[in-house]
Amino acid sequence: MTKNKITVLLAEDTADIRELYTTAFTDGGFNVIAVENGKLALAELEKHKDIDIVVTDIEMPVMDGFKLLEEIRKVKKYNKIPIIVASNLDAFNTEKKVKDLGANKYIVKCNVTPMDVAEMIKELLKK
Repeated sequence: MTKNKITVLLAEDTADIRELYTTAFTDGGFNVIAVENGKLALAELEKHKDIDIVVTDIEMPVMDGFKLLEEIRKVKKYNKIPIIVASNLDAFNTEKKVKDLGANKYIVKCNVTPMDVAEMIKELLKK
């Protein structure tokens, strides 16, 4: 992977949505590592030392996004990695829970496009 590009770790279990986000992120100039659950995302975090940001769904098999957030934030070396949670769970309680677990941003997928999320990534990484 080319390191002068932002590297996004995407955890999304729905293949079509994973493909849409991967295409949008690649078109936006990012390197993308796409996996279908939180357990695989943790393995990729360990394998690739150059991940700049994580974008995760909540409802996934094997390990959901809540547990992924918990596991990432337990590891000191990952504390500075921004995390965007993108889900179709449109509830105040869900947003509060992911923020309490350490997410930097919560979005409802049906309210934004993958290109919108690519712009959010650029904004988060500027800070």
